[in-house]
Amino acid sequence: MASTFGVNLMAEAGLVRMSWRRALVSGVALTFIAGFVNSADAASRYGRTQSVKKRDVANKLPFGELPRGPLQMVVSIGQQHVTLYSNGTRVAQARVSTGTPGHPTPTGVFSIIEKDRYHRSNLYDSAPMFYMQRLTWSGVAMHEGILPGYAASHGCIRMPTDFASRLWLITRLGVRVVVARNDPAPYEFDHPKLFNPRLKPVAQLSEVQPALRSSIESGRLVTLAQATTADEAPRMSDVVDQAPVAQPAQEGEPAATGVTPPAPAASPAAPQAAEASPGAEPEKREPVDAEPRKPMPPRNRAAEPVKHAGQVAVFVSKREKKIFVRQGFIPVFDMPIEIANPEQPLGTHVFTAMEVKDDGTRMRWNAITMPAEHSANPVEVRSKRGGKNADQPAPIAHAKAPSSAAEALERISLPPEAVERISELLTPGSSMVISDHGLGRETGRYTEFIVLTQ
Repeated sequence: MASTFGVNLMAEAGLVRMSWRRALVSGVALTFIAGFVNSADAASRYGRTQSVKKRDVANKLPFGELPRGPLQMVVSIGQQHVTLYSNGTRVAQARVSTGTPGHPTPTGVFSIIEKDRYHRSNLYDSAPMFYMQRLTWSGVAMHEGILPGYAASHGCIRMPTDFASRLWLITRLGVRVVVARNDPAPYEFDHPKLFNPRLKPVAQLSEVQPALRSSIESGRLVTLAQATTADEAPRMSDVVDQAPVAQPAQEGEPAATGVTPPAPAASPAAPQAAEASPGAEPEKREPVDAEPRKPMPPRNRAAEPVKHAGQVAVFVSKREKKIFVRQGFIPVFDMPIEIANPEQPLGTHVFTAMEVKDDGTRMRWNAITMPAEHSANPVEVRSKRGGKNADQPAPIAHAKAPSSAAEALERISLPPEAVERISELLTPGSSMVISDHGLGRETGRYTEFIVLTQ
């Protein structure tokens, strides 16, 4: 009886131990599973949080997360709207109100040349033109304003307040704006005659003067004053009123007149110093409160190279048979060009450098082609009808259709030195405009090339 009771107790103890072991194993397993689930859930929540944060950041941006690349804008007078492109992709569109027939908005190729958040008109009784972005110095700008649903301005481009305020935050000076009757859109474009980046060649030691070569090899810093020839100096011929501004002379520095000042006359003490014995100690002078300032050697500022910064703007004009180059709104140079089949119009085409590709050796471009509104060589046909309208000219018949963008590039022959200099300055955002028209009357100080097609 006692033995049976002992056996039962041992069995029950074993069962208890087994139950504890099972409970322990189950608890560990459940803890592991719970931890794994919690980790997965935390990771999922973290991923969702990061996505939400990215969406929140994108939502807080004026137009969301834009494609990385230059901005472009196209204003359609016919459809009364403006379209914003980033890296060639359409990102937004808004209604506008352009100029009336009595005060038309000019069509052509422009760029933003000034921005003013709280601008007021100096022509129309200080009328508010907030979020102003100027296109010409004569008074054409984009700004917020009343939109009645039709053209109603005095030449400016009115935009909705919401769009104008957001646009003002993301643009910068130099952003290209195309104003046209219709609604041209940018398209990807590639052509062998478009510019590609080119690094400036490093000067070889063999080309350096022997007197300077030893200084370079010894590690001493040598500053070279590079003289420019008349052909290499930046020319200002594309703008009549752009005369170079004289630089004020620094303190203690003579004015840069280009004339070397006469040498100072020898002092009376000079012969005595020459007659002194070589071993004689020079006479010591008593210290003075202030040493006289020694005059700086004269500098020939005209011989110093002019450095510019900013995106490059190129204009090829069929009318003037020249290529004009500006950088950062400042003229750099212009050169004559050759155009095949000069009797045929080139059209107006805007090429924009979008992105550097292939390890910096190639530039990606897009193009905007403005459909011809007027032929460069119109043929006027007189009406044959009688009556009071007999002397009225009939609609103009165009002699030849303008070239496409590729055909226009094929017909133009640029000087190799011009291509080389432009390629060395090329950056994303730079542009080239080809047109039958000449320099617009609006092109002037602190502008890129303004090409008026109307």
